[in-house]
Amino acid sequence: MTKIFQYTLFLLFLVLVSCSKDEGPEFIYAYFPEKSVSMVENSGQTVEIPVKIFAMEDLENDFVLNYTISGDGAARVQDQSGGSITVEKGYKAYIQYIRLAPIDNTDSDGDASLTLNLQGTNAKTVIGLGNDNMNSTMAINVLDDDIACLASLWEGALKCNDDIYPSYSPNTCSGEIIDGNCMQVRVSFDFWGDSNLHTILELKLGDIDPVTNQGPVTLMSEYNAVSSGYDMTFYAGDAGIYDANTFELKLAVQFTGYDIGGDGKYRFTVKK
Repeated sequence: MTKIFQYTLFLLFLVLVSCSKDEGPEFIYAYFPEKSVSMVENSGQTVEIPVKIFAMEDLENDFVLNYTISGDGAARVQDQSGGSITVEKGYKAYIQYIRLAPIDNTDSDGDASLTLNLQGTNAKTVIGLGNDNMNSTMAINVLDDDIACLASLWEGALKCNDDIYPSYSPNTCSGEIIDGNCMQVRVSFDFWGDSNLHTILELKLGDIDPVTNQGPVTLMSEYNAVSSGYDMTFYAGDAGIYDANTFELKLAVQFTGYDIGGDGKYRFTVKK
């Protein structure tokens, strides 16, 4: 088992250095394992953002990694980690967490798009993966809970999770307000991650329940996805709910063309 672990560690090191001649075993590598995170303005919840830190040799001294938050609206986030994280000496690999919390206000000032940047404290710190320094920054989306236009919660780049076959979730997903109507949104995505199965769902958002902050969703028109040997249909009608607490569309759309079992409704969770 020891040999297997050492071999795995060596392979990870090769990926990190990506054959760069200017880096060696004395270097320390740091990167974000995720590319983005979203937080709701009035959630009152602290978000823990993981940072992976790796060296080929046990650290002889404690290691400090700084970070900054940039972008318009940076003041809408409370930095609970004080601009730096510290790992204690004695190990090769670590996961440390940056703790941020959204600051609530009563303004309908829209969402804020921020960037979290890692900064090394010595010359032997390598930020990001490989020669392209991938995952050296992270996008932070602060979602405004004071909603002037309901459909705007799902406007722009989205994350569409396939709740039937999660590993086949769309690679691309976006939303747009339909004809300026704040109760209608068009969600487009590559079904099953297949660019040939481009799918468009035109959704109507029903009245919100003031107690639960949820409301019904209706698919306004049938959509037929035909390609890659498939002929599948999403049918107009009841299509799930939206949740203004979590800013999620929880879609459940009547579906044919592939046996998914259960009640025959295809389920997605859509959010920024």
